[in-house]
Amino acid sequence: MKLHHRNLDIYVFGEGESGELGLGPIPIQGKKPMDVRYPRRNPLLDATTVGIVQVATGGIHCIALTYDQKIITWGVNDNDQDSDAEDSDEESDLNPKESTPTSILMEDFGEDLPTFVQVATTDSASFVVTSEGSFYGWGTFSAHDGIMGFNTEDAIQAAKTKDDKKKLQRKPVPVLHLTKIKSIATGNNHVLALDSKGKAYAWGAGEQNQLGRRIVERTRYSSVTPCHLALSKIKLIACGTFHSFVIGEDGLVYAWGSNNFGQTGIPDGAGEGDAVIYTPTVVDSLRPYKIREIT
Repeated sequence: MKLHHRNLDIYVFGEGESGELGLGPIPIQGKKPMDVRYPRRNPLLDATTVGIVQVATGGIHCIALTYDQKIITWGVNDNDQDSDAEDSDEESDLNPKESTPTSILMEDFGEDLPTFVQVATTDSASFVVTSEGSFYGWGTFSAHDGIMGFNTEDAIQAAKTKDDKKKLQRKPVPVLHLTKIKSIATGNNHVLALDSKGKAYAWGAGEQNQLGRRIVERTRYSSVTPCHLALSKIKLIACGTFHSFVIGEDGLVYAWGSNNFGQTGIPDGAGEGDAVIYTPTVVDSLRPYKIREIT
């Protein structure tokens, strides 16, 4: 993935009740940091002084990469261990730590800092990709019945010991078994990763078959371990909320996952409440077009 090198001003709008707008806890120039009805330039993310070159948004948190290789986050941080994390500003009731864009500690990536080229988020996790194809993440994955865990081993231990803290990955760690990663794509609670050989991997919550493989209840935690798709020569990956896409080198588009609104482009069961496409399936209506991009 090529990193965009132009420093960007960031414009935000929306409710912001969880600090996800990154406007801090108090009004700036008389403007409150919540209920922003129209796009507003965020002065805490100024192009000149901060210099963001890439940003990604989760459900109620954000992650950004700056020109000088800082990783900045803001928004809900339910996993914060800091004893001051629940303090809020009396005027706005916003958590200062969550509502203020803050750089994460680079020491968590080791002594030889990598060069970051992509940032991404799910609803409750964050990820970064390096120029060498290394892949780091932190947070957790969630299913309909609550938090699953960030990796299979910790998720199983948490289930056995009833220790939910083991389900949370609080600092960046390498995502196991993945190297030479070119790009990643994320849905609400699942991730796709594409490597330099054209192989794609999927993991996370798989309740709507968005991972392209069947997950049975007795081995449900295996879903948070990356597993490669039964496809090769992939050139592009993309995710919707609960569904996924890949484009092959031949231009064919494959889709799978939730299809209750026909969002995969595959007519089978489209519109039915529990409609899913179980495995990567060619979107026939797009065959003539040699698709090059999908988001």
